[in-house]
Amino acid sequence: MQPLRDIFAAADHPDLLVGLGVADDAAVYKLNENQAIINTTDFFPPVVDDPYDYGAIAAANALSDVYAMGGEVLFAMNIVGFPDNLDRAILQEILRGGAEKVAEA
Repeated sequence: MQPLRDIFAAADHPDLLVGLGVADDAAVYKLNENQAIINTTDFFPPVVDDPYDYGAIAAANALSDVYAMGGEVLFAMNIVGFPDNLDRAILQEILRGGAEKVAEA
């Protein structure tokens, strides 16, 4: 992780409460005295065979990062890398699983 800290050292900012300097679940950026944004991004290969379940697990993992930092989930964003040769219905199920898990939050 040290090489990344060296590359992004210029990203240090007085309002960056949690950044690369600390190994944690998410980054935290202070907006004002009472509010901060908690930002997390996860990207990992499928851990189950069912696309819907994979999407739900991926979303739950990202949500848990926000909760671990003491935050409240207000929105979520998908980041997807998907092979062109696979059926788009698989991607649709992954996204549906994630969306439904986020809706539970």
